Amino acid sequence: MDNEQLSIRISTLKKIDIFSELNEEILAELANKLKEIKAKTDETIIYKGERGKAMFIIKDGTVKVHDDDHVFAYLSDGNSFGEYALIDSEMRSATVTAIENTTLLRMVQEDFYNLMIQDVEFSKGILKVLISRLREIDAIQKASADTNQKIVQQRNEIEVINLQLTELNEEKDHLMNIVAHDLRNPLTSCISISNSIKSDIEIERPDLIEFIDSLIKSLWRMNELVTRILDLKSIEANKATPILSEINLSELLSDIYHQFLPIAEKKNINLEIKTVPGKVNLDESYTLQIFENLISNAIKFSPPGGKVEIHMEDRDNKISIKISDQGAGFTDEDKIKMFGKYQKLSAQPTGGEQSIGIGLSIVKKNIDIMKGEILCISKPGEGAIFNVSFKKS
Repeated sequence: MDNEQLSIRISTLKKIDIFSELNEEILAELANKLKEIKAKTDETIIYKGERGKAMFIIKDGTVKVHDDDHVFAYLSDGNSFGEYALIDSEMRSATVTAIENTTLLRMVQEDFYNLMIQDVEFSKGILKVLISRLREIDAIQKASADTNQKIVQQRNEIEVINLQLTELNEEKDHLMNIVAHDLRNPLTSCISISNSIKSDIEIERPDLIEFIDSLIKSLWRMNELVTRILDLKSIEANKATPILSEINLSELLSDIYHQFLPIAEKKNINLEIKTVPGKVNLDESYTLQIFENLISNAIKFSPPGGKVEIHMEDRDNKISIKISDQGAGFTDEDKIKMFGKYQKLSAQPTGGEQSIGIGLSIVKKNIDIMKGEILCISKPGEGAIFNVSFKKS
């Protein structure tokens, strides 16, 4: 081997981790032990599972490190592989195959051992590298332990926060139970008493009738809020079990239409309905809640002089009901959160009506319970269409 070739090999060995601490004299001795071999394209150099007895340095060319079709890495000029085989003869952990004609420098385990036995400085250099790597591993383990300790601490903090949130949620549920149960009877009594007072003073004090009507209206709103909260709590607690029966959906929609017709006329809104014969296995109470909420909202958010349509279709083994309005419509942000509890959306009622923000959440939960689907089509300023569909009986 001439001096130029030796110099190139020494330069290559310096770049390899395990030899990086050796001086040039030792590297020159090591370089003389390297044997040049050729590997053709697609030739396997080492096999996964075989005993390791040599390491390889790529002089020129490219190889892939792989396990069958899974490739771990591509290595080229100056890279090395199989270094562990110089120290022990454990089984290879991967296969290495040339992907083009490749020239390799090979060092066998026996030559490496002989150098360690014969040259103390060589052994000291190798040991120095190994100790350095062990220190690096120690540092990594310490950092890992510190990180793990922080994770444990954060997990404990999260558990404490979760416990506090659970306690707050239980307290909230308790307060909601008070609202749902303890206020319901007093509210009913107040409504009854107010109606009696209205009857008694209707002739003698007609000037007070407007105030009494306003009081009764407010009491009914509070009663509706309590009822809806109670319905929502029952659904969320998974206590709500639908009682399915074959119902005539066209008749049910017609009943709801006539229920809301006076309210629409009072706001000067044209309420229209178009139905087709259709029977579906649904829970009648849940279905009423769905369409009462949707139609009520359509009227509530439509401007005076607008139109609300109820359109029923029988298509593709499904009954679909579209509730469309000419209101303010929904933004993209509205669509993301519209089925959540107590959500205030961008649109506002057009006649001073109240909106407590749980109607659509009840609609969605009822539809989900009965395995139906709901879709909202809307753009700001262009009204909204809610399309509810159920599979036919």
